[in-house]
Amino acid sequence: MVALGLSGALGCTAYPTYKPEPTGCTAMDASTSVAAAYDFRSIDTFEGETTAPFYPSGDATPGATVTLSLGTPPDGAPCGSATGMEIQSYGFTDWGSLIGFSNFGPRDASAYEGISFWSHPATNSNKALTLQLDDPNTYNNNTTVSDGGLILPTPPTADCTKYPTPDGGASGSGPNTDPATGAVLSSGTATAPLPPNGCGNDYQAVILLESGWQLVTIPFGTFKQLATPNRVPNDALTTTGNAPETSLITSRLLLFTARFPKAFGTDIWIDNLAFYRHKGWTPAGVDGGADAP
Repeated sequence: MVALGLSGALGCTAYPTYKPEPTGCTAMDASTSVAAAYDFRSIDTFEGETTAPFYPSGDATPGATVTLSLGTPPDGAPCGSATGMEIQSYGFTDWGSLIGFSNFGPRDASAYEGISFWSHPATNSNKALTLQLDDPNTYNNNTTVSDGGLILPTPPTADCTKYPTPDGGASGSGPNTDPATGAVLSSGTATAPLPPNGCGNDYQAVILLESGWQLVTIPFGTFKQLATPNRVPNDALTTTGNAPETSLITSRLLLFTARFPKAFGTDIWIDNLAFYRHKGWTPAGVDGGADAP
């Protein structure tokens, strides 16, 4: 798939907005060109599952809902799939809603180019979403609290420090949004920038979907961080991965999240979530560990 546009800049950091080329896959033989072009390592096909592997969450807007359901994909299953996941989100007015993959990491995707999935937005649905990835530089799931309420790093599983009150009582601005889509890149909570060793500056890519079934491919290099003091690399967080155009450590992916903008109703089917690479592609290097098979 190809990138058809770039969004405006947020601070000093540009966020690519991916608008995949429609491909369709309404018959079994329509998958032939996809199979010939790519290798995939499945994250989830949803086949045989009764509960969606994601957890939903959203802002505190009264009456707003975000729901997940598994069922038969509409309008011709992508490449013969029998089960897909439908995401519905309505009524949010603050930062919007999100879904996070339960128990996603750590995963080694350093032998692949990026993340892929099949998508099918409803006719009147919002077609924008923000994908987020976290690695040891941006996420710390430890629970031992040290002096000052800090959760200290424990390399290699967590290189960043988790601060208890990132705003420190400081004033902040409203939500940061992608100007091309309105998709929220960071919430409207008033916060002061975290120091260079702080967790939380996850890697983000804004995606624009087309109508009908399409294969969406997002190279790891599309995922960028906010231009804050804890953007990697810095004096405190020096370890980076080898994927082109990003500092993301693809050999140790910890969290996978999708966020949806406020005010727009979202009704999107996804299927066959995977890591992908073009046939014959090889990684430039190893991200601090053994490449995935």
